[in-house]
Amino acid sequence: MLTPQERAAMNAAQNFQGNSQGIQAVDVLGIKGFNGSDDSLSGKEFSVTIANAGTSATDVLVAVFAGPYESVNAIRDNVGSTPAAIVVNGNFITTTNAVVSASSTDCSIDAVQGLLKRNRAMVLKSIKIEADNADALSKALEYHEVDINGATRREVRKMSSGKSSQSTDDKRAELVYTGMAEPLILSGESVILATIKAGRTVTLTFVVDMSISQSAALSAIYVKNKRR
Repeated sequence: MLTPQERAAMNAAQNFQGNSQGIQAVDVLGIKGFNGSDDSLSGKEFSVTIANAGTSATDVLVAVFAGPYESVNAIRDNVGSTPAAIVVNGNFITTTNAVVSASSTDCSIDAVQGLLKRNRAMVLKSIKIEADNADALSKALEYHEVDINGATRREVRKMSSGKSSQSTDDKRAELVYTGMAEPLILSGESVILATIKAGRTVTLTFVVDMSISQSAALSAIYVKNKRR
């Protein structure tokens, strides 16, 4: 069951007359291959690459996904961590001799942020990490679930904790979330922060296990309870 916003986005995608390949999936609905149905996201992967470059670059904490918040101050006030900026496609932090920028594969970062705020939730199988240097994996990812009162769950994991003992590639890791007591849910109520080491580039690939429209799920629960 689609929300009105998702149905409108689908109609816009189907009626798009431009010539940019993939724009229907990526720029309108956020993730390539997502057509508005829950099962079209199962097994999908989409990636965000963040580069922290320049001779004056310093380690920087950024909000890859900002949950319900529109500013870094709101994130600070509600989750207790203060990112330098919220990630968007392109250069999003520019100072003298230092630039932090982001690009994406099979998604539009801004559109995914909007998709999550339109009550779409995704259970993640894992987050794959690839860096241009192994020392970038010494930094951490933070995951926060929030409600109107602030953070209700917080997890901090070093990127290097996902390294496989069977792999010789020290620039890659994978944080696996299947089989955990609580699933890792990417939604409009979750914040993901990443520390990017100075001079390094890190790619985060989000692997979706399943997806659901929260309003549709709530409607189904309501109907089920009313029938009792």
